Amino acid sequence: MSENSYNVVFEFNESTGGAYGVRTWTSYSNQEEAEALTKDRPHQTVIAQGVTEAEALNLTSLTPEICRLMCAIEGAFEGDPHASQERVKYSLINAQYAIAHDRLHIAQHSLTRIDARKYLALFLQLVQNPKTPKTASMSGIMMVCYNNFGQVI
Repeated sequence: MSENSYNVVFEFNESTGGAYGVRTWTSYSNQEEAEALTKDRPHQTVIAQGVTEAEALNLTSLTPEICRLMCAIEGAFEGDPHASQERVKYSLINAQYAIAHDRLHIAQHSLTRIDARKYLALFLQLVQNPKTPKTASMSGIMMVCYNNFGQVI
């Protein structure tokens, strides 16, 4: 990324189901471009703009682990309500790598995790929906949560 880029950090909102809470960032050439293009992201909330690449990495690494895993399940079933076990497993492995990267980044930069209770509350509601392969997978993920930071074993 260019040093002159304008970085914006986003967080997926509740309307995205399992992707809720996942943070991403995008670099734009300038503030005007960012403002024009971020209007087309109705399912994402801007949580920081005009930040350095290091700050953007810090903010995205604080995505609660439960959010990464639930997003992996959501993605595995996107477009296929009966995703194969292999597809679900592949998505979860990718999420585990992202979590490992986040944990390392958090430790190296002495960051403080965010409280994930609001995300956990929504995910608990999601898994109450009629039992489908997706909600069964999400329920399994919910069983391994062990603290308010949404960290998983």
